[in-house]
Amino acid sequence: MVQEMVRRTALTLLLLTPTFAGSATYAVVEGQAITDVDVVAAAGHVPSNAAALANVVEGLVERKIILGLAEREGLECTDGELNRTLALIAKTRGANDVLPADDYRRYIREEIIIGKYINEYVYPKVSAPDEQIERLFLLIPGEFVKPVPTTRTRLEEIFPVYRNEVYNRYVKIEVARLLREEIEAVQGFIDIEYYTKTDKK
Repeated sequence: MVQEMVRRTALTLLLLTPTFAGSATYAVVEGQAITDVDVVAAAGHVPSNAAALANVVEGLVERKIILGLAEREGLECTDGELNRTLALIAKTRGANDVLPADDYRRYIREEIIIGKYINEYVYPKVSAPDEQIERLFLLIPGEFVKPVPTTRTRLEEIFPVYRNEVYNRYVKIEVARLLREEIEAVQGFIDIEYYTKTDKK
């Protein structure tokens, strides 16, 4: 899902040692294959459960679509940007022991490009009126405050204290929604082939 993809930033890669059974291809998007390397980069391992694997692959297909949109806008990642990001990851998370160096660098480069696309072409479209932010707080107050006040009046009184936290959550939801709309707008025009290992036809 797009929500999963948005959360999978460079600094939240799961640093688990994979076991590659080969170089299986799970999907091809506009001639670009999604393989074990992509699945391990996104999920930390290749799920043995077919449904879980299909979910990861679907997210990676959407990721490839967003990369395609970014490329059409001419967005790139310089070697300097890549090296600075890799240094930050190494400092905060330790050395990469998940993927071969070239594959890891490619994955992080793509993450940077996706981040640029979101910042330049998706985030500016986000509308976050106060009433919508407060509505989100009232819908899921337990996500922000515990124990949850028992009355709506009390929730409305304390909302300003949690506004920034709710705003950040609201923006993430809106970014995911807008990305989904962009993906759906072009998906029908993109050549996508799924392979049987993901239970997708």
